Amino acid sequence: MSDAPARLDAQVYILAGARFFESVAVGVLIPILPSLVDQIDGGLFGGLSVAMRVGLIFGVFGLVTTVIQYPAGRLVDRHRRPLRQLLCGIAGFVLLTWSLTLITSYAALLVLRVAQAIVLGVMIPALWALLVGHTRAENRALGISLYTTVRLAGFAIGPLFGGLLNDHFGFRPTFLICAGLGAFSLLLLLGWGRDAAPEKSDQESGRGGQPVEFWVFSAAIFCLMFGLSMIISLFPHYKRTMEATDTQLALVFSAVVIVRVLTQLPMGWLADRYGRKRFIVGGLCVLAPALIWTGLARGLFGLIASRALQGLCSASIVAPLYALAGDKSPKGQRGRQMATVTMGFTAGIALGPLFSGWLAGQSILFPFGVAAAGSVAVALAIGLFVTEESVDVISAAP
Repeated sequence: MSDAPARLDAQVYILAGARFFESVAVGVLIPILPSLVDQIDGGLFGGLSVAMRVGLIFGVFGLVTTVIQYPAGRLVDRHRRPLRQLLCGIAGFVLLTWSLTLITSYAALLVLRVAQAIVLGVMIPALWALLVGHTRAENRALGISLYTTVRLAGFAIGPLFGGLLNDHFGFRPTFLICAGLGAFSLLLLLGWGRDAAPEKSDQESGRGGQPVEFWVFSAAIFCLMFGLSMIISLFPHYKRTMEATDTQLALVFSAVVIVRVLTQLPMGWLADRYGRKRFIVGGLCVLAPALIWTGLARGLFGLIASRALQGLCSASIVAPLYALAGDKSPKGQRGRQMATVTMGFTAGIALGPLFSGWLAGQSILFPFGVAAAGSVAVALAIGLFVTEESVDVISAAP
């Protein structure tokens, strides 16, 4: 391949910037919503513990986001105006976040979170359709790496920002600032965003899609996020058995994010030059022992080190996999095909903590072992059944 990839379209930077502010806004809600649940009237859900009500708020959000993405992807393909759909989703997020200032009961909060999940699910396939449309095969992994790095940085900043805001100003001003961040993303896209050039559908040109491969991609992202998110439910166990502080546990959680932010762009750069598949399969294979290491860890250093290794695996898997999915997504079907992949992401985040929490009283190692086995199985499936054009063909792409 050539030493220098094709220059990234300016729209990739605009999409990344817009998603940064929206991701900060989403992150702001993470430490605040549990405190809000603890203070508002439980109503019909008053018989549940606060922990259960908090888990329900986040679990329902993840599951609804997962379910809504495929029909939202079909909308993208039908109307071929993903920017308009993205703008509608962000506008809905702004309105619903502002509505948090009016919440006085748990039932109302639960309904609002379902609505937020729907608008996020509407946004995700539109975003990925735009990213694929504004990148080319020879620089797609780098463009996706840039986008995911910026988004992840925003999501990492958000919880800290939200905690500080709530400590000093309380719920209402924090929710208003959160809505303002979303509004800034909306204005950025209204001013400078644009749809990709219209493309003739592959269905119209007689070429079909490859749905089985996209479900394999979805399974790979699911296994990754399932394994990474399981540790959330185990924090009380680690706090008790390791006498860890909240700050130390935050470092355990953040180790994945820190390493991925540092390594995602280099991984994307390498994947554009040497092919996506080898990085995906290698990342999934290394992820398996990294997860087992987490299950076997008996000290804080082991936990942090295993999570750091998982961050490297995440960087090796995410951008190359989305780039390969983008390479293979048929024109005119990109919304639904990319939505198939992103469904695995949100489903893994939603189900990982539930699975590990369910088994935590019986075995700490077992849930990580299940995730590790799934990772190896998906790596084998990708290695055997997923094809990839050679890097020479990609570099020669028009």
